[in-house]
Amino acid sequence: MNTAAPSSAPAIELRDVSRIYGSHPAISEVSLSMEEARITGLLGPNGAGKTTLLRMIAGLIDPSSGTVLIHGRRQSILNRALRHEVGLVSLDCPFYDELTVREVLTLQAILMGLPADVRVARLADAGGNEAIAGMLDRRMDELSTGMTQRVRIARAMLHQPRVLLLDEPTSGLDPEVRRSIWQDLRALAKRGVCILMTTHNLQEAADLCTTIHVLHRGRLVRSHEPNSEGMSTAQLESTYFSIVEPA
Repeated sequence: MNTAAPSSAPAIELRDVSRIYGSHPAISEVSLSMEEARITGLLGPNGAGKTTLLRMIAGLIDPSSGTVLIHGRRQSILNRALRHEVGLVSLDCPFYDELTVREVLTLQAILMGLPADVRVARLADAGGNEAIAGMLDRRMDELSTGMTQRVRIARAMLHQPRVLLLDEPTSGLDPEVRRSIWQDLRALAKRGVCILMTTHNLQEAADLCTTIHVLHRGRLVRSHEPNSEGMSTAQLESTYFSIVEPA
């Protein structure tokens, strides 16, 4: 994880953030904050604005209005220094299929500007993960969907960011692989990483996330803390569909 000194500010803070494409408001006046060492879930139907919100937090696009802060510092596409604070796992970040896993991780380390000795150490750390170690010298086009997703997460964490953003990280995975990735995410949270993930899996949200935010038509419409509220998956499902389905 990034060795920068801890901040008293939230890991992620959004202040009245909006993003407009033409005349369409993808995100409208969203305000929320997320702390370190917690897993936050972002729920909502397709088109609710979840991916747009992640892209603004990652600094890939700027809000049309409002402010995104990472540990108290303003995020923007021009703030290159904050890129080391954030890791992003998204299907929009493709691989070169002909590269091996080792080459993919090495390329990521170079792109992140890690010195040669740090690159060697980080690759050794990645290789210390049993799930990654067995496929370091396999080509990306030889890997299963679950293996590929593990490489995405390892790549996003290679520069040891304090914030990890995941866009539907377990979509299409079998239950065994999904639960194994849950364990990995819980371990990262215990190390102090702030994790924000989008998901359509309500059981995943209820079981894994400390806090759940529901987006609908670009607006934050409900927030829950399922563990403290004793909320079951069935209760979350009932609440969710009462929000997103037309009356």
